[in-house]
Amino acid sequence: MNDEKKEQGNEKRNGVPIVDSEKGTELFITRLRTLVNEAGGGRQFARDIGMSYSKLHNYMSGVSKPTLDSLIALAEGGGVSLDWLALGDENRHPKSKPKHDLEWVTAAEVAGLPGMPTTDRRAREELDQLVAGDTAMKRKRAGSRATEYHIALLPSQARDALKKASEVRDTVASYEPSTDFMTEFSLIPGYRVQVSAGHGSFNGDDQPPVRHLAFRRKWLSFRGFAEKDLVIVWAKGDSMYPTISNNDSLVINTARKTPKDGHMYVFRQDDSLMVKRFQQRLDKWVLLSDNTVYPEIVVPKDEQHNFQVIGQVVHIAKDVGD
Repeated sequence: MNDEKKEQGNEKRNGVPIVDSEKGTELFITRLRTLVNEAGGGRQFARDIGMSYSKLHNYMSGVSKPTLDSLIALAEGGGVSLDWLALGDENRHPKSKPKHDLEWVTAAEVAGLPGMPTTDRRAREELDQLVAGDTAMKRKRAGSRATEYHIALLPSQARDALKKASEVRDTVASYEPSTDFMTEFSLIPGYRVQVSAGHGSFNGDDQPPVRHLAFRRKWLSFRGFAEKDLVIVWAKGDSMYPTISNNDSLVINTARKTPKDGHMYVFRQDDSLMVKRFQQRLDKWVLLSDNTVYPEIVVPKDEQHNFQVIGQVVHIAKDVGD
């Protein structure tokens, strides 16, 4: 019997201790995503708590809700109280989570520091190599199943960066989204994905979000968007310049998969992703770049099945200046 069948079988016995409303479920998902990000990603967190990644992903995306047994495993694995994870009880907030010494760090906390790999997985692999059998330099973090490493393993520039970051955290009060904030705003997930006229990969199905952008719920309602349908990716290159610049953040509505003339969509062809303006001509599609340096892409009717519409570009966020 697989995990999903077990989950269904346990549903009647264990119940679902989550507020059975759209608002309650959204807040639970936000708290769960916080735990997953702190643990270094969904796959790592799922391994740590002995849960299949597909089941965890379903919880994070709102496809299904955890049974009591699964909820307990999530709370224990994240080092938080059951009441906080399920109900958002501020009296049992993660502030009660056992604190770790600055001398011990996880791979997620050092990934991207000077002298260290930029991804959690690569950082973990390098740290494991540096341990070289010295068990005193590696241990399980208290209150969690995450693995932590002694900072003596790190290059000096990484240790210096950690120290500076710690000093900054000590001077800034920790922030947690309040119920009022989450009532007014939705947090749209952003994935480590780039779309361009060339190559890209849409990993939203395989990886947890790496960031979130807040949008007012009233604005989402005004635009007719459902929060669950929106994702954020990065633009790469200048094929859609000046409308879209390199490294712009694109909000994609994945519910809009039937392209309409004049609108911009993210298309996938094999392992390539591209953002293009769509045009219908008789029995063929034409994918246009706003930058006229790039030629149009003509897709005959018998080849359209090779182009998957990921969704429509509905919002562009830009950085300007240095």
